Amino acid sequence: MNEKTASERLEQLFGFKNEDGLSEAFLSVLEECIRDADEEVRAQAASLLALVPADRAEEMLLRGLADESELVRTEASDAAECSCSPLVLKRLKELSRTDTAMIRGYAARSFAKSALSCGEGLDEAVSFLEESLRLEEDQWVALFFLQALCLLGRYDCYPPLLLGIDSGESRNRCAALHGIEEVMRPQDRETTIVKIKERLRVEDDEAVRSAIDILLSHLEENGTGTADV
Repeated sequence: MNEKTASERLEQLFGFKNEDGLSEAFLSVLEECIRDADEEVRAQAASLLALVPADRAEEMLLRGLADESELVRTEASDAAECSCSPLVLKRLKELSRTDTAMIRGYAARSFAKSALSCGEGLDEAVSFLEESLRLEEDQWVALFFLQALCLLGRYDCYPPLLLGIDSGESRNRCAALHGIEEVMRPQDRETTIVKIKERLRVEDDEAVRSAIDILLSHLEENGTGTADV
């Protein structure tokens, strides 16, 4: 039987993405695609691993997190946020210190979410992220570390995260806004709205303005922040 082309593999994956439930066929295709020769196929497969039950996801996540492609490692790092596998958590820690800026950021956030989901070793996770933040020189990555620490209850990190919306780089401002939406507590709502409205008055980047508009609409519609803590 002929091997499927990359386009055919991608078509399979996009089709499964809209299906309800996780069939054995879906899992079998993912296991094949995470090993595919085509980078785009592997990346798309990695992006879907957050949907996979833990007992089937570990091996595929580890493969994605060790992939030679930065794109695949990025997608796997993002998808690993619900994993409680000690091996996956160890790998996320490694990547958050040693890989490219893009992957360090996503790996740090997923490491915090995974640690929180597992409910174990939270003090150690906080200490690791605090030290990583001190060592980090890239502001975009530092914003992810701040978000990660907020997720683990270190809300003294929220003010510097909020200040990220005044960064000189638009990608940093977007990262701060997305992080704020995920971790903001109800008690931070009014201060946050005032600050982002101030930013909106001077913001000239369309992507950032769009992110601000979306965040404001969510805050003003719901009347509360997104974090439960």
